[in-house]
Amino acid sequence: MIKEKGKETPYIPLGLFKLRIPFVHYRLELAETIQAFFLFSVAMAAIPFIMDAFPWISFEVAWTAVFWFTLAFWLTATLGDPSVPGWITASIPVVLAYVKSYPEAAHAERVWALASVQLVLAVLCLITGPTGLADWINRRVPAGLRAGIVLGAGISAISGELRVGGRFLKSPWCIGIATFISFYLLWSLSFKKWQGTNKLIKNLGRYGYVPALIVGAIVGLIVKEVPIPKIEWGIFVPRIAEQFATMSIFGYGFPPVSHLINAIPTAIVAYIILFGDWLIIDALRGEANQERTEQHIDFSIARSSVITAFRNAWNAIFAPYATTCGPLWAGVTVSVYERYKGGKEGMPTIWGGLLSFQLWWPILVFIVPLITLMKPFLALAASTTMLIQGFACSYIAMMMSRDKLDLGIAGIVGVVLWRFGAAQALAVGVVLWLILMVTRNTFKTNA
Repeated sequence: MIKEKGKETPYIPLGLFKLRIPFVHYRLELAETIQAFFLFSVAMAAIPFIMDAFPWISFEVAWTAVFWFTLAFWLTATLGDPSVPGWITASIPVVLAYVKSYPEAAHAERVWALASVQLVLAVLCLITGPTGLADWINRRVPAGLRAGIVLGAGISAISGELRVGGRFLKSPWCIGIATFISFYLLWSLSFKKWQGTNKLIKNLGRYGYVPALIVGAIVGLIVKEVPIPKIEWGIFVPRIAEQFATMSIFGYGFPPVSHLINAIPTAIVAYIILFGDWLIIDALRGEANQERTEQHIDFSIARSSVITAFRNAWNAIFAPYATTCGPLWAGVTVSVYERYKGGKEGMPTIWGGLLSFQLWWPILVFIVPLITLMKPFLALAASTTMLIQGFACSYIAMMMSRDKLDLGIAGIVGVVLWRFGAAQALAVGVVLWLILMVTRNTFKTNA
């Protein structure tokens, strides 16, 4: 393990990357292994979003898309990024709205649209991360515009669930109860205080909103909003040939240049949201380094950018992914860091916790009894996830705003993003910023 205080856990250097191998550089952790089994239901909740983008595909084909996602999932911490990766959740309604702007019957157009968003996003990450442009862009994008993008993503997430024909109105009791319990577990001050005094509640809090999903599932079964699972046995054989033919560029060809250009505004929105994940990872590892001084956790936006770029390009090529690929699953990552900060007896190195969660997913995707058990509850998990994201985006947007002008710009940009799309929202945000903020600063200077 670590030979010198304040040094990194040993790794195999691979240029920009830092390779760590199980049982050589870290041990597997039981708590994160258990979490992986419970929270795999959230990963499978990508299926409703994939089928929303591509309504013509089967459940098994969407399941195969999750298989491609999990194959690249474990690379994040394995190559040195100290986080559990996930989706760019706040961008899901924006990306889906863009994809669905093409007719449902135009299968190729929709596949090209989603693949283009991920390919452009990958290029943005590759250009801005290693060159240092990422930090420069983050400092230069006006706060009101950034807040408006986050707010618009939140409005889109909530309205998409509450609309007529949406998931919430189809299962109001189970989704509503799961959502309110999730809010309590994630943000209630009384629950956080309770965690500090009760060991059982503290352990419960480490599982994020999984307990809320379990309660929601039970309620759904009782009120018959979800069917009783029909458990099947066996090992899943990915429908790769069918999936390639019906929802990949292998079946429809590489996206035309026009689609790549049209996808740029949506990819920029996803990128701006994505940057917040990097800031959170850096803050988490900084706090952990202060509390565990015997070892150092390194984080590089350049390395994370390249890994994120690869994962998005991977899915764009093999199975365009409606949730896109982000560097951070905040709930799980925070849970791992909190346990890590508890001392080396519980978790000798952060990599054991992070990778004990990630390494199981490429295996779990093949377990048919597990997936068929979850299948009736995937809509519940997807809807609850989006409502949680909507709540989080709303308060994050307010916190990002510095004054009333930022708040006003954020409100307008957010509504335009929800109603009309990414390109219009970016244009309106820039014009508002020029009219309100630049002129204000000019008059302040002249005064």
